[in-house]
Amino acid sequence: MGYRRLESKHSFEGCVAVCLFFKKLFLFFKCDCYVARRVFYVVFAILCRVINMEQRLKMLKIELRAVLLPMKEGASFKEMHNEYKARIGTEIPLEELGIRNTKELLDNLPDVAYMDYDNKGELRAYAVPDENTVHIHRMVAKQKVGT
Repeated sequence: MGYRRLESKHSFEGCVAVCLFFKKLFLFFKCDCYVARRVFYVVFAILCRVINMEQRLKMLKIELRAVLLPMKEGASFKEMHNEYKARIGTEIPLEELGIRNTKELLDNLPDVAYMDYDNKGELRAYAVPDENTVHIHRMVAKQKVGT
C-alpha cells in the first residue's frame, strides 16, 4: 500500500523537483545558509531512502519470481517463506516495505505472482513470468508432477 508510491517511475523525479523547489524557496526568502543546508540534508535523506526502497522492491520482485517459478503447483505461503529463506538467506522483508502480511504483498505485486486456491481449498502463490523468465516457465509447465 504505502510502498506503491515508491514503485512509481516518477518518485525520483519528484524528489529532485522537491529539492529544486527548496533551493528556489531559500533563494527567494534569502534564508541563511545553515537552515538551507539542514533542510536540504533532510530532503536528501528522504530522497536516498526512496531510491533504496525502489531498489529493494526491484530485488524482491526478482527474488520472489526466482522462488516461485520452479514450483509448478505453486506454493503455500508457508512453503514460499521457507523456500525464500532457504534460497535468499533472509526472511521476506514485509515490515521493511510496510506490508502487513504475505497476501497483501502478493496483492501489490501482480506482475510477480498471483494467488489461487488449489483443489484442497488452500490459497497458493504462483509465479507470473516476465520476458526474461517465460522460457523457464514453459519448461517447468512441461515437467511431470512428482508424487
